Amino acid sequence: MKSRISLLIIAGIIIVAFSTVLLMSGMPEPKVTSQDGSINRSPDFIDKNYSLSQLPLEIRHDVREIDNSFPLTKWEFNATNNTINLYATDIRNESDIRRFQGKQIGNYSIYVIHDIEFETTRAEVESYLSQLRKNPDYQIAWIGMDTNPLENPTGHYAELWCYSSTPANKKLDNTTIQGWKILVYPVSPPRPESRNSSSNASPIPR
Repeated sequence: MKSRISLLIIAGIIIVAFSTVLLMSGMPEPKVTSQDGSINRSPDFIDKNYSLSQLPLEIRHDVREIDNSFPLTKWEFNATNNTINLYATDIRNESDIRRFQGKQIGNYSIYVIHDIEFETTRAEVESYLSQLRKNPDYQIAWIGMDTNPLENPTGHYAELWCYSSTPANKKLDNTTIQGWKILVYPVSPPRPESRNSSSNASPIPR
């Protein structure tokens, strides 16, 4: 009797598991609309912050046309339908990217997505460094924000050109703020400290 009950329980578990698999396989694939509404991204996309140097060889030349129109930061690939998403920044008018949506290059369908997340982070880091610029301890003359989409993964750099080398900006050199590496370039040799340094800056953000 006990063995029969055990067999019935096992059979029930198998039926439930099999039904669940059939139900999931028949469900439509969930899709997410991007912020600019240009493309529905599915979970099949694998975002690994691919550098542009890793693009398929047969489409690199054509992608340069897009890169010349909008600075590209990275790309991702959907192997199921051969779709490539190119992430772009500094797009003044969203309508400018429409001519690239769904463009067929070789066996690939190309879509351009406005990389708003990248622009937001860049603005936050630049704003923080601008606050440091007001502090004379850092001697910051000019701030440059640069990204290299050909690195793997892509590299983001905040370049600080300083009037002179100081303990404050030396400590900041080669640190990372929200994924941006800080590079300090003094334009004159270090000078002796004539007073005690005091920092007016807020703590470095994440």
